Amino acid sequence: MKNSLKHCVVLLLSFISMQSFGDSYEINGTLKGAKNGSWLFLRIKESNQIIDSTQIINEKFILKGKINDSPVEVILHDKSFSNYIFLWLENVPILLKGMNKNFCEANVNGGPILNESSQLFKSIYAIEAEQKVWDKKLKALNLKGKPDRNDIMRQIFKSREKEKNAYIKHIETHPNSIVSAAVLAAYATAYGKTESTRLYKLLSKAIQETRYGQQILQTITLNGEIVVGKKFIDFEQPTTTGELVKLSSIKARYLLLEFWAAWCSPCRRENPELINSYNEFKDKGFDIFAVSLDRKKEDWLYAIAEDKLPWRNVSDLKVAQNSAALIYGVSAVPRNFLIDENGIVVAIGLRGEKLNNKLKELLN
Repeated sequence: MKNSLKHCVVLLLSFISMQSFGDSYEINGTLKGAKNGSWLFLRIKESNQIIDSTQIINEKFILKGKINDSPVEVILHDKSFSNYIFLWLENVPILLKGMNKNFCEANVNGGPILNESSQLFKSIYAIEAEQKVWDKKLKALNLKGKPDRNDIMRQIFKSREKEKNAYIKHIETHPNSIVSAAVLAAYATAYGKTESTRLYKLLSKAIQETRYGQQILQTITLNGEIVVGKKFIDFEQPTTTGELVKLSSIKARYLLLEFWAAWCSPCRRENPELINSYNEFKDKGFDIFAVSLDRKKEDWLYAIAEDKLPWRNVSDLKVAQNSAALIYGVSAVPRNFLIDENGIVVAIGLRGEKLNNKLKELLN
């Protein structure tokens, strides 16, 4: 779930002054339009483990139980996972009211920290609503390269920057909040090493010591700020058979370091084109080294087999926390880096015809 926090996120974070909480949870919900008897599932985000489930009766549901530790980030979702909302379980009852087909915009009430997170995401959703309007206009226009399209793209980028600034302002004004730490942990790679380091230093010591703070520190520590003209940074990860392989062990005139994932639809759609490029240029000194940002090995293996990927694949199965992804500052997939035989990054983010044209230029 890429990028995650952007799609329907409501963080119910239960942490104000590092107080401890109990290990129980209770969620009472109403979902208008929900089919009688349909199922809801409660899944721990980090482990992907389902800890509870219930059926909706007369548009209402309740989930109650015990957890080993709190607060714990969970996902409440329907059977098809087409509708979901992120929550934090804490020792405060949660009341959820919304529409069955739009979990993310549900009105959620719980502990005191909910007021903070609710206000933040209320503003974020308003900005995202603007983005959807411009996205629809762009799709309707579909006139590549025309001035009207350029105007729309400028509005989209402006809206995205507005969203980014809203998150950053919250971090700056709430340095003792775990909401701030959770947001920065989610976006540290996208913000880059310099900005993320600045924001991390603003956080209080207590917040820096949380698991989110530790995750942020790992991200900014590993980030190599890879740019065109800079030498590659080596790393080692296991292949599908468990063999540890270093990036530096792959010898080629030009090596494409490709970041992808089995769950990434754009990645899967582009794999046939990438295979064509590989077949066209492999005899001229071109190779591919792929890093998967998957969690489940069986999903990773299935995608490799189904897409018939002939090149070397590695993964530490840590999703966005993949160590190589952190080194190369990968915040979204697909993403790639073209490296020459001297270890210098010569291009970043080449896809389709752009990749083929670059390889023709370099290898012919």
